[in-house]
Amino acid sequence: MASPAAARSVQAISTNKPVKQPATVDLTFVDDDNNGAIIESPYLPSENNGHHYAHGFIGEKISTNAYNNGTRSVDRMLGALTGRHDPYVLNGSYTLPTEFTDSLMTVQIHLKHRVETHADYPTKTITRTIHYRRAYPYNGSQMVDDNGKLIPDYQVQYEVTPVVIIDKATGKQTVTYTIKNRQTGKATTIENGGTDPITIDYDQVASPTVTDWIADEATVEGHYQMNFGIDHWKIAANDLQDLQTVNYKYNESNLKIGDVVPNAALHTVPIVETSADGTRMTVTRTFYYGFTDDSGDNLDHPEIQHYGGSQSLEFTREKTTDSDGNITYSPWQAVTTNTFPKYVYQEHYGHPQGYDLPYGYSPAVTIDPNADLSTLSGITVYDPYGPTYKVSIIDDTNNKVLNVYGGDRDNYLSVPEAGDGYQHTRDAAEQTRQTIYAAVAGYQDQGYVVVSDDFGQISTNNAANQSHSEGIEDYAKYVYTIHLAKKATPKTEQKTVKRIVHFVADNPAHDQLQVSQTQWVHYMTSYFTDPDGNLVNAKKLVDKDGNVVKDDAGNPIYIVDSANQTKPRKTWTVDKTQGASENNGKASYDQIKQDQIVIDDP
Repeated sequence: MASPAAARSVQAISTNKPVKQPATVDLTFVDDDNNGAIIESPYLPSENNGHHYAHGFIGEKISTNAYNNGTRSVDRMLGALTGRHDPYVLNGSYTLPTEFTDSLMTVQIHLKHRVETHADYPTKTITRTIHYRRAYPYNGSQMVDDNGKLIPDYQVQYEVTPVVIIDKATGKQTVTYTIKNRQTGKATTIENGGTDPITIDYDQVASPTVTDWIADEATVEGHYQMNFGIDHWKIAANDLQDLQTVNYKYNESNLKIGDVVPNAALHTVPIVETSADGTRMTVTRTFYYGFTDDSGDNLDHPEIQHYGGSQSLEFTREKTTDSDGNITYSPWQAVTTNTFPKYVYQEHYGHPQGYDLPYGYSPAVTIDPNADLSTLSGITVYDPYGPTYKVSIIDDTNNKVLNVYGGDRDNYLSVPEAGDGYQHTRDAAEQTRQTIYAAVAGYQDQGYVVVSDDFGQISTNNAANQSHSEGIEDYAKYVYTIHLAKKATPKTEQKTVKRIVHFVADNPAHDQLQVSQTQWVHYMTSYFTDPDGNLVNAKKLVDKDGNVVKDDAGNPIYIVDSANQTKPRKTWTVDKTQGASENNGKASYDQIKQDQIVIDDP
């Protein structure tokens, strides 16, 4: 047992010796390219999911090898992450504590991903060429400008240069393709993972403008797709070619079907031409087109005709001269064929907008070259065009076309022509007019009303038709519409609410104390319904001058207002009250007070 003196000595020593307080530094490496996530690397083992600790006591110095239980320095740990081939690089400076100053100290060292850049891929050149060509009947020949000069091809080159960037921390590959227009210097970029093809959008190129000609693309856009990834870049062809073509066709809105040919110049019979030596013969048939003139007269021999083309057949024969100088010939033989092919006008010149084509073609004709060709006739074709019209009946309620009369090549309606020889066309036009208005009457029976009528009766005079026609459309020179709308019918309803107030005694018999009183509240509503009885919004029908159209009784005519998208509803108003009051469209009963009743004591 220790002596008291010894105990005091120990106690004195314990009292004077300071108590050490443990301290820890928590060091982490954070990935700034991954939202500050703590880095866990197989190259740098840690004690706890990327946390590296240094342990000691407050007030002590921190050794350079204090981390991970005193085995590693920060420089050594950084070297495992940011060496020459390692996945990270330092992102900014950092400061390490040299002394333990708190029980738990935290230190973050910021890193970012190391990337490898490969810019050693060759630049590829795409040569874009645009041809300008004339469509039928020029069969793809090079387009010419207004001065008759050939329009040269447009050509531009694009340089495509890839740069490959590899993220060493994630292994992700990103390829940036830079596309540069050599002509303008404009550059754009495309990014992908390098395995997908790339699509290069071309800069827009305006097609040259040529009077009376229309380019099928006023502005040429387009793109070029490289159907290989970066792995095949170095082995794929360096020079790439891309061809585009702009086709021009004659502006059909201004198109004349050939040149005007005076009557004196018409070839009313086939042209037969024989060579000077008699061994070669050409037989030609010529086509002419005429139009119904502005007065509506479709003349049998109009003064104005248009050249529509021609066809020729070639024949040859042998020539023999005997010793006496007499000349004889063998029979004519066709060079290719002895038959004029069928000549379909629309294949050569299209269909004149707004006109019908009664015949449509010139038939095939066989020529006997050994017959008397001076008697040839009937193979030069004159084909008159006559104007046609189209009428559409439209439901304005839902913008639906209810019926169409005429307007296409298989169902045109001929304008009635003047002259005694055309009574049949006038009869046909009148029959169609009656059919149209019979249909309108049928729709009226279904609850429609006529909103506007731009048709009326087709005239034999084109100028009169033009005055109220809405314009040319495809196969109809005169276009008309008859607009209908569903009629809206105004209706009213009334409702009555009755209250009876009884004055009775509070006894088992409920004796009546005075006469009961009755109160009434009357409500009224107005609304519109369509022909099917549906509740609808409505508006007054007005004519083209803005005047309200009225029925025979002088009441306004209402039609369904399809433009009003609010939901139609019945709105009740207080029409008349009896024993009630009204405030802001709401009714309340008037207060009823009973008379004072005095009951004598028994």
